[in-house]
Amino acid sequence: MFEMYGIDQEIVRKAKTWKEYDNEFTTKMFGDPETYYNKVSCEPKILGITVPTLVVHSVDDPIVKFDVLPIEKCTANKHIIVGVVKKGGHVCYFQGWKGHKRWYP
Repeated sequence: MFEMYGIDQEIVRKAKTWKEYDNEFTTKMFGDPETYYNKVSCEPKILGITVPTLVVHSVDDPIVKFDVLPIEKCTANKHIIVGVVKKGGHVCYFQGWKGHKRWYP
């Protein structure tokens, strides 16, 4: 499958940054990374949430950077509570940037 898109799997495996990954994978599979990220973003749906929702985000999340969290839109919705922690990694699963520890237990 990767071959038909011209994707070099070795480059994808060795990517050290999201930009390297996007240049070799995302752009070839989906086109412009910005278009892809906007398409899969939760931001357009936030104001339509009507059930109680807790959003928890860690400032040190290595996958979803803190600056992409639309805090103002979340807090504008009366059904959403936002919790921000300094450390925790991604989805309460991996701790820190390298993610060698799991803290969910």
